[in-house]
Order: sequence, then structure tokens, then C-alpha cells
Amino acid sequence: MSQPIYTTIPDTTDRAYWQMKTDDATHSLQGFVPIYPELHRQLKAQAWKAIQIKLAKKVKPLPPLDTGQSDQF
Repeated sequence: MSQPIYTTIPDTTDRAYWQMKTDDATHSLQGFVPIYPELHRQLKAQAWKAIQIKLAKKVKPLPPLDTGQSDQF
């Protein structure tokens, strides 16, 4: 079976990407794990890079400090 092509991490309803992780003793759902861990790692890295770029654009540089008034503190 070949890997599907993903450009972002899909919702947990996508059963071609996620599998359910259950507790063997109680058979209760513990969470979801990616079927393709390496693909998931790559998508997480891409998402993190996009978030950092977006945040860098929003951050305004601080104005320079006025060193003449530093004695007031």
C-alpha cells in the first residue's frame, strides 16, 4: 500500500492517516497515532515553519531605548 499524499496534518476522522490507540486491558480509546510516523514528522516540521514565519511577520521591532533616562529606575 502506498502512502497517500498529504500537504497538512488531517483531522483525526481521516482513517487513512490516523489509527486509534486503545488500552489493551480496558479496550478504551487512549488517542490517535499516525499510520505513517515519518510523514507525520515532516508535516509537523512544515507546519511549525509556517507558524514561525507567520509570527515573525506580526512581531513589530521594539523602539530603541532612551539611555538618557535610565537613571530614573
